[in-house]
Amino acid sequence: MNLYISDLHFGHKDIINFDHRPFRDVDEMDRCLIKLWNSRVQKNDDIYIVGDFACDNEKPEQWYLRQLRGNKHLIVGNHDNKLLKNNEAMSYFESADSLLRLTDQDRKIVLCHYPMAKLCENPDVSYFVYGHIHSKKDEMFELIKTYKNTLNASACINNYTPGSINELIRNNMAFQRRRIFMTRSSTRLYWLSNDSWYTVRNGKFVLTSVAPPEAKRSFAEWNKPRKMTLRRLLRIIRAKLF
Repeated sequence: MNLYISDLHFGHKDIINFDHRPFRDVDEMDRCLIKLWNSRVQKNDDIYIVGDFACDNEKPEQWYLRQLRGNKHLIVGNHDNKLLKNNEAMSYFESADSLLRLTDQDRKIVLCHYPMAKLCENPDVSYFVYGHIHSKKDEMFELIKTYKNTLNASACINNYTPGSINELIRNNMAFQRRRIFMTRSSTRLYWLSNDSWYTVRNGKFVLTSVAPPEAKRSFAEWNKPRKMTLRRLLRIIRAKLF
C-alpha cells in the first residue's frame, strides 16, 4: 500500500507551538509520531514523506528512521538539507526526489513539497499531493484549494499518521470545513501521553487497566470509525468532480 505524509518535523521543539500540536515537549512528540507511524504502516508498505522529515533535531535522523516501518521515499522539502548530507540516514530511503510522479490504484499522483498551482493544471493528474503550508489558511491555501485535485499531506491535518489517498481526501475535506482533527484543545491523543496507559497486542493499540477515564475517552475518540453513508459518499464525489 502507498501511504503519504509531510512535515513531520521530528526533533523540532518550535513546531509544537507553530502547529498547535497536542504534545507537552519534543520528546513526547517524537515518541508519539513514531508510535502512530508504526500503528499504521506495515513492513512492505511504501511511505512517501513529502518533505520536512526533521528540523533542528538533536538526535541524528537515522535514530528516527531505523524505528519506522516500511519502505521510505523522500520528496525533498525546505528543511531537509541536513538530512540530505547525512549518508547513513539517507541509506534508509528507497528514493529521494524533488518531484515524483507515480500511479496509485490507477490514479496518477504527483508529489512535491511545495503547493505549486502549475502542477495542478495538468488534466492527466488525478491528485497533486503537497506539504509545506501545514495548517495555515493563507493566500496560498486559498489559491490551492480552488483546484479540486489537491491534497495537503501535512502531519498536523492528517492525524500525525501516514495515510492513503482516500484518507488524505477525507482529512482534507474535514480541514477545509474547519473541523481540524488535532489542535492543542483536542484530547484525541491524550491516551498516548503516559506509557503505562496502553500497550500493543497483535499489532494494535489497547488500553491497560490503569488507564484513567480521560484516557479511555480520548482513546475511544481516536479509535472511532467514520461511517461512510451514501450522502457522505456523494458529497465526496461531488467535491472532487465539480
